[in-house]
Amino acid sequence: MFTSHEEEFVEAVNNAAARAAKVIDARRASILRTITALETRVKEALLPRVGPGLAAEIRAHVKSLKAGERLSFLQAAAQAGDVDTIGSVITAPPYLSGVDEKTVTLVREVAARAVAPRDWDQARAAERTLVQVEAVGSALLKRVADVSRRKDSVRAHAGEKVAALRRVGAST
Repeated sequence: MFTSHEEEFVEAVNNAAARAAKVIDARRASILRTITALETRVKEALLPRVGPGLAAEIRAHVKSLKAGERLSFLQAAAQAGDVDTIGSVITAPPYLSGVDEKTVTLVREVAARAVAPRDWDQARAAERTLVQVEAVGSALLKRVADVSRRKDSVRAHAGEKVAALRRVGAST
């Protein structure tokens, strides 16, 4: 089989890429664990400390408000760090409080920033880091694919030259 410096280079690139991919995968897994831990801490910080009966009363009160007043009431509670009110609403199906999932998500974010700002910010930073690590992984795969295509091109070119030499040798 025909070998060349280019093929040796491609093999070295593939070996280095395999090592780099392991590092990227390990870093990605570590970041995901960090995000999960931080999100768990935020979620726990938003749990209501009231019993189920009072939580149901809180949801009933929110539902009794006019549609336009619900969001304002919940945002004020979230900004004030009223975990019992917010937790009662976000830990139950949204319809029990007369709100939709979009409202619950918005209120959860506002409350998380008020109640667990450091964990919230660190989780968002970890998510941004994860995006960057995944971009590096994608770029690495693209580079390796480019190098592999070059190897195939070199091999095809060499094969054509060898075949031409054989034809010349056979005709003499």
